[in-house]
Amino acid sequence: MKLNKVIFLTNSLFLTCKGFGKISNASTTLNYNYYMLAMQNWCENPKSHYQIHGLWPQYNTTSWPENCDGLPYVEINDVILLDEMYANWENCNNPESSLWNHEYTKHLTCIMTQYPNKYTQNELFQLTINLFQSINPLDYCINGESDCYACYDLDFNLIVCPE
Repeated sequence: MKLNKVIFLTNSLFLTCKGFGKISNASTTLNYNYYMLAMQNWCENPKSHYQIHGLWPQYNTTSWPENCDGLPYVEINDVILLDEMYANWENCNNPESSLWNHEYTKHLTCIMTQYPNKYTQNELFQLTINLFQSINPLDYCINGESDCYACYDLDFNLIVCPE
C-alpha cells in the first residue's frame, strides 16, 4: 500500500512526500538513512559505459521519500556543469533536461527538504557527479547488470549498500 508521509516543519507547516512503503506513525519525519547512487548502462552503449541515473535518499531498501516540496527545476545554464552533465548523466536521444528534471523533482528535492538552505539544485547535481566520478562503476556493476548502485552515508562517505 502506498501512503503519504507527513513531515512536520518547525514553523508548523506540513510537508507531504509520496513514497513507497508503509509508515506506522503520522509524525514520522523525512529523516532518511543513506543515499543510493543509481547507475545505468544507457542507450545500448558498451557494457563498460555506465552513466548516472540519480542520487536517491533511502529509508531502507524498499522505502524512500520522493516528490518532496522544494524549488521547481530550473534549466541549467552553467556551461561547466552542463558539460559534466552531458558527459556523466546522458539520456540517450531524449532531451537530457527531462531526465534531470525528473531526478531533481523526484529525489533531490527530498535532500533539499531535509537540509533546507544547504544545497542549491546545481550543487546537488555537481555533488552527484562528484560521487559518480570518485568510483569505478565496474566495481559495483560486477556481472554486467544494466543498473547497479553505490551507497553513501548521510555525510556522503561510501558504505556497503544495505540488503
